[in-house]
Amino acid sequence: MKNAPSPLSLTDLVKEAEKQMLKELGRSYFTVITYQYFWRKLVKFAAEVARMDVMSEDLAVQYIEHLGYSLDQLPSPKPYVLGKTLSSLRILLDIQLNGQLSADRPGYLNVPKNGLTSEAPRLRRTSRAVERLELLPEQFRTPVEQYLARCKDFGFSEASLASILGELPRFCQFIIGLGLGSLPELEPPHITAFILSLNTLSPRTVGGYSTLVRCFLRFLYLRQIIQSDLTGCVPSCYLTNYGKIPSVWTQEEVVKLLAQVDRGSPRGKRDYAILMLGARTGMRVGDIIRLKLNNINWEQKRIEIIQNKTKASLSIPLSEDLGWALIDYMKNARPKTKCDVVFLSLHSPYSPFVAKDNLYHIIAKYRRMAGIHRYARQSGGMHTLRHSLASNLLSLDTPLPTISNILGHSDPASTAYYIKVDIAHLRECAIDADEVSNEH
Repeated sequence: MKNAPSPLSLTDLVKEAEKQMLKELGRSYFTVITYQYFWRKLVKFAAEVARMDVMSEDLAVQYIEHLGYSLDQLPSPKPYVLGKTLSSLRILLDIQLNGQLSADRPGYLNVPKNGLTSEAPRLRRTSRAVERLELLPEQFRTPVEQYLARCKDFGFSEASLASILGELPRFCQFIIGLGLGSLPELEPPHITAFILSLNTLSPRTVGGYSTLVRCFLRFLYLRQIIQSDLTGCVPSCYLTNYGKIPSVWTQEEVVKLLAQVDRGSPRGKRDYAILMLGARTGMRVGDIIRLKLNNINWEQKRIEIIQNKTKASLSIPLSEDLGWALIDYMKNARPKTKCDVVFLSLHSPYSPFVAKDNLYHIIAKYRRMAGIHRYARQSGGMHTLRHSLASNLLSLDTPLPTISNILGHSDPASTAYYIKVDIAHLRECAIDADEVSNEH
């Protein structure tokens, strides 16, 4: 049986952490400098106050208490300095106890000091939407929770549930502000006042709120929480996707965008693979962030998924350049972890992107570097790569049903949305004004 290695001194441990973060994890120099600041404060505390020279959970707990906090009563959300302090302590503990930073390391310092264990779950900050729901009085909170559970049973997507969780508490808070003590007190003027309060929002957002409130009121009526069916009091907003021209990139812009990615760094390898997926396959952002290792069929050179939006299966050819981009990321940049999601964060705990992340920060970064400007109200997010693929296929005279299959549209009519950006074919349909005037 091997003898356990002797623990490193605190100073040597900090040096080892710097080396692993820079060379093995590929973290930026500026990130390491930030941690160095917090490590220096810990070293000073250990030498002058705790009189300890070896990193341990006991030292970490003493330091946190020295800063005025208690592990069993940490504030939520945590202040920036406290969050960075906890992260810096966890890094040192991980290396001291395991020899290296690990992707699936235990959640140190997440329970009271009299119950510290290496199996403690990581603390996660409660989302603001959940906090708003929890702040509602019980007579409002319980029906909202019941409606959310009902929507979940009906198979609503995570994004839809998150939207409901974010918007319904706002409706409840508004009517509470009108002096209502419970939902049975609702009357048509209260609903009208809420819709009018949304006048600063876009028509599409107002339409979303109207639909949600209407569905919630129908649920309350069917559950006999309210005695009258108030759904007819909610104004209808007739909106259509076809009144809007989709934003697209030219092929030259896509090439220029991809050229800005530093494919020598772990972050660059990941971002390049993500952008390639969007540009070459037109996958939706929700499907990209949920892509799993077993969704990639290397033998058949295909990506096979169940689409998050439509719940329909989709099989996508894996082109050679996209395949090599994925291989480069997975072999040389993806953290070694048991998680089966392909794209992970590059810092511990190496978790997948959250369900609502639209990856806008990734494409916006390289768009700025490439000097590609968007006009006012012109979208520049990841979904524009999907629009651009459809537009490019149309310019190559690809039939609409084929494009529909490639994009995974459940309704082929949805593909007609992209005809408006096929300028070449629209010009062929243009009517000569002189010819029209001569006919009359």
